[in-house]
Amino acid sequence: MVLPALLARRAAETPDRPFLLFADATWTFAQAAAEAWSAARALRHLGVREGDHVVPLLNRYIADDEVEALFRA
Repeated sequence: MVLPALLARRAAETPDRPFLLFADATWTFAQAAAEAWSAARALRHLGVREGDHVVPLLNRYIADDEVEALFRA
């Protein structure tokens, strides 16, 4: 099972369960799935298609907003 399908399944089964705990922020499976779909739509709008490679470029130490950007990628 690929990651998007697994995330969608878990979001449907346990939407309020914590998916990511970071500093003082918590994302549920439902929030993570919504962010992933939003990111996918944005990337498709930019011309990225299934099978294309997308690489997130991050600093060595990840800040709160960079964690969000990573999951949007």
